[in-house]
Amino acid sequence: YRENGDTVQVVLDYPQGFQAVYSATLANGFGSTGYALGRQGALEFEEHDARSVLLPNETIQTVPVTVTPAEVERLAAQTGYSRFPVSRDGTMIGYLHIKDALEFKDVHRNRPIAESWVRPLPTVRLRDRLRSVLETMQVSGAHLARVLGDDGSQIGIVALEDVLEELIGEVRDATQKQRTHCESPAGHGGPV
Repeated sequence: YRENGDTVQVVLDYPQGFQAVYSATLANGFGSTGYALGRQGALEFEEHDARSVLLPNETIQTVPVTVTPAEVERLAAQTGYSRFPVSRDGTMIGYLHIKDALEFKDVHRNRPIAESWVRPLPTVRLRDRLRSVLETMQVSGAHLARVLGDDGSQIGIVALEDVLEELIGEVRDATQKQRTHCESPAGHGGPV
């Protein structure tokens, strides 16, 4: 996060050399990207913790480690989500991105995914400030992170998209349809 005069910029550096830059001009509270943004949003970002973007365990759509690419494709089509936490024996062990599960040959589409496709879930604490959550996700290159409660038990996950929305407003990825001006934005929560 950087503020320079009337511009706020969020720069995410990923280990693979990829860099994402979100910037907005603070004039009139709207950025050139169309995101509503103001100093208040940046200040609230500094004050909020992981609780503000927590997706509790009971709201998360997980897939078993034995899921097949065909099942992941169907689930992505049904839910509109592109990332799914992967569980083994009731414990989240990582997450799967739809692009890692795309298979063209039928013989592979109906076999369980390779466990090497499961991406690691970094861990954050419920009371970690959003800046710390963002930094943890940035360093690991992850779009999802496991959230531990005060007692050390896993209570849910956070999504990078939700963390960024706390700072700069609504974020749409390539898998989401563009909304018309009369549609209201979806709130936080729900399955990833």
